[in-house]
Amino acid sequence: SALGARSIAALYAVTEHFTPGEKIRLVYGHPVRPLESILRRMDGGAARAGSLELTSRYTLERRLFEYLVYVEGEAVFACYVKESAGESAARETVEQFAELAGSGSRDKLVSSAAEHFGTALTARDFLPEDRERILRYLTARALEAVDRLYGQIYQESKGLLRLLKDAGVDAPAGIVVPAETHLTKRLVEEVGRWERTLNPAGLEGIRRIVSEAKTFGVPIDTSSAAASFAALIMEKLKLLSGELTSPAAAAVEQFVNLSDEMGIEMSFRDIQNRMYAILETAIAPFIESLGGRSPESREAGKRAAAAFLSLARRFNFNTESWERRLEAVRPDGAPRPGHS
Repeated sequence: SALGARSIAALYAVTEHFTPGEKIRLVYGHPVRPLESILRRMDGGAARAGSLELTSRYTLERRLFEYLVYVEGEAVFACYVKESAGESAARETVEQFAELAGSGSRDKLVSSAAEHFGTALTARDFLPEDRERILRYLTARALEAVDRLYGQIYQESKGLLRLLKDAGVDAPAGIVVPAETHLTKRLVEEVGRWERTLNPAGLEGIRRIVSEAKTFGVPIDTSSAAASFAALIMEKLKLLSGELTSPAAAAVEQFVNLSDEMGIEMSFRDIQNRMYAILETAIAPFIESLGGRSPESREAGKRAAAAFLSLARRFNFNTESWERRLEAVRPDGAPRPGHS
């Protein structure tokens, strides 16, 4: 291969380590057969010793490789790779380095790896696209580690946060920032699980996190919830413009009220634009049509229009002109004197 069999084996080893559970059978079109893989956790890092059989996509030649991936912290790694004399030799190497890693001695592991395998490969030794993918793995791991740390700091500082809030004292950034980051991440994840329904019960998870933040005086970023809420309202307004009913309009208004109670501040601009278009193109003709309906249908229509106008007021609309039109509809269908 133009890439080099050793580099392909190293890419497999690194990818396997950073994506556990993912079955990798091809690397740049070259078939790979995993033989052994042993992971050992170490203080401040981890090591994975393994072996594989690599088949050239061009010549179908099969070669055995043994490897060691050593990760220090969350962002530094080295991959040692060497062609093996056979499966027995590879197995012996894997067991040897798994035992070394298990002993917990970083210096001994690294020196033995350098002696046995030779020079290690690091991120800069891979092709740009592979290097970028590896760095994404490392970044994700680092962020997960930071979030775990922030979550721990938050749990340990909840009592202090509550005490400072009740005393009216601003908490130091050292505990506010971890708490804000942790709770905001939880909120984003909860919004991602939300079923996008107007049902108040579906908002319990989001409400719980926002309420928790308020309890401990933590200012969190609610923009993910605000954007999802606004998108749902836009969808429901579109449905209301085609089929207006009192319960449907009231459900949207209830949802908006719940959002306000939770402190989720939505951007009204797009919603107001959509609502104004509905008022002009759908509600006005809807009200005009009520006069020709049966008494029962007319009253249901008036309730639906009134519910929509109530919703419009919720978004800061002055609905007096539409209310006058609705008020002008008489029970018998004829306009009241003085109205047209």
